[in-house]
Amino acid sequence: MSNSKSPLYTGTPVENLLNYLHSKCELSDTFDSSIIPMLESTKHDKLYRSAKTEGVLLTAYWIDEGYGYMTEAGLDREGLPVTHVTDIFPPKMIMLHSDGFFNGKATKAEMFVAKGAVSIPFTREAFDVLGLTEAGVDKLATCILAENSDFMMAKLNMMKLKGDAKLRALVELYGIGVMQYFSQKQLADFFGMTEVHFSNVLKLF
Repeated sequence: MSNSKSPLYTGTPVENLLNYLHSKCELSDTFDSSIIPMLESTKHDKLYRSAKTEGVLLTAYWIDEGYGYMTEAGLDREGLPVTHVTDIFPPKMIMLHSDGFFNGKATKAEMFVAKGAVSIPFTREAFDVLGLTEAGVDKLATCILAENSDFMMAKLNMMKLKGDAKLRALVELYGIGVMQYFSQKQLADFFGMTEVHFSNVLKLF
């Protein structure tokens, strides 16, 4: 399901994002000139943690290269504190906490852009400013949310699989790079496996 090899995404990060947005919704002739001044790509030389405003994640990220992900604090199988990876966002996808970005809802989750990734941040404030001149922004947001919802459904279906079939679905959904960007411990936790079990499944893959 990863889009990274699509001919839509062979330009700069900003060009790739614009191509993505135009592929999701019919936009006005002035859309590009309105949004481009708001877009600036960053290559992250270290793990980046998205800031919160009163507990709300108000920034979305176009993940052009590498990965973004979300975490929540919890307990491991022995009842010890641990940080769970709850969602992974592959290249050529928009990462956001939709309840925070659109509804201002606070969350205990944290959002990260992985070391080595290239992203373009887009704040709720910028979204509101864009909406003053571009009438189709709300429709575009609906299209993006629908795609993210479909992606999360594919993730849930992946989680129902067993053994190497689950790993193959992981690579199909997130791209082979997921194996390099995340540790075995993180991926095992993402799958709800022990690290030993995950390591044994990897040997079958």
